[in-house]
Amino acid sequence: MSARLLLALACLLTATPAVADSAGQCLKLFYIKDYLHAVEPCRQAADAGDNQAQYVLGLMFDKGHGVKRDSKQARVWYSKAAKQGYAAASYKLQILQDEATDDWQQKYLESRKQTSGKTAQEITRSEPPAAISMPPVAEKISTPAAPAAEAIAPPATPARPVLPVHYSADELLFRQYMTDAEAGDSHARYLLGLMFHEGVGVEKDDLQALDMFTMAAGQGLTEAQYTLGLIYYQGTGIDRDENKAKQWLEKAAQRGEANAQYCLGLLYAESSEHKDMAQAAAWWRKAAKQGHAQAQHNLAVLYLKGGGIDSDSETALNWFLREAEQGDPEVQFNLARIYSETRGIKPSGSDAANWYFRAGETWLNRGDIQQAQAAVEKIRQLDSLHHLDVPNTFLAEVLDKRIRQVTGSDSPQPANKSATLPQRYSSL
Repeated sequence: MSARLLLALACLLTATPAVADSAGQCLKLFYIKDYLHAVEPCRQAADAGDNQAQYVLGLMFDKGHGVKRDSKQARVWYSKAAKQGYAAASYKLQILQDEATDDWQQKYLESRKQTSGKTAQEITRSEPPAAISMPPVAEKISTPAAPAAEAIAPPATPARPVLPVHYSADELLFRQYMTDAEAGDSHARYLLGLMFHEGVGVEKDDLQALDMFTMAAGQGLTEAQYTLGLIYYQGTGIDRDENKAKQWLEKAAQRGEANAQYCLGLLYAESSEHKDMAQAAAWWRKAAKQGHAQAQHNLAVLYLKGGGIDSDSETALNWFLREAEQGDPEVQFNLARIYSETRGIKPSGSDAANWYFRAGETWLNRGDIQQAQAAVEKIRQLDSLHHLDVPNTFLAEVLDKRIRQVTGSDSPQPANKSATLPQRYSSL
């Protein structure tokens, strides 16, 4: 996926989207390869009988995307989708059957090789394929007055019908969406827009993508309105147009789409034509209340610094806390710095140590030893450098011990003077 579209869709992955349709959410998350978040909406939609979600869930089990690879489960969901006329699912079922047949025949040939001493090629030439049941040859017919009749040849085994093998799974999916789009399906039009934009299953065509997004957005599909607004705002494959970006982002934001609310706030904060920090704060507040982490952060910074709204350190701290509770170690590290280094916030060595520790633990679990060591050093500095009362300073030794267990070192880890602070938050 292109870097620009990833940037455009970045806020899509940082919050709980206000999308009621689990089928649409399933397909959207699967397409942008956010497999772990796609599992639950795909299951919900598949259980409810949506054939596209059933097909996608089959793909996830087939390929091991977001779930443990399981061909039996893949076959179950492909079958459910195929029974509802989903052509791509029928194609995938055929592939699974062919793979199973090939595997069975290979095992048969290997066992015959061990018992007969023949090679697999010799067995194949001398015996019919094990997976094909051949009809018996009829016995010879004889009468006293006529010579014996020749053996009756068995009828030819009918060829098994298959879909054209020259279509890839993406191409079949594109054809299915095209059929659904022609029938007026807004989700299909939206997904076709993504496929045209990225050149998946079809040649890349930004204008065709724009047409599909526009049709789906015009039908009221929230995610299409949001995506269309981002495309106009960033000028992805087209001329940048802030007015159209604002128009479509507002439509999606008014429907409760947290990502659109956040991005509309960005437009008001960054645009020379529409700059309005009070409006930016209003839209970020709506997104933040839905759990959008970046909106929570931006809103907290506004309250802390007073950019277009009255500064309020208590409210700022509240939004920083809500953001940190979502588990991002950079956010937690930043919150610890706020408790120990930021003017306007009442210092707290205990809270700072706690958040440094939580950030360090998360980094350690992710294998980022350098940043975990930086967290240890920051806890140790709370007393010596910032002169704060830190009753839980022992957390530095607890974290340091865990680091040594992971790295296999018996001695305490040296202070990491070169560890860099998270760049996104270093300006506070």
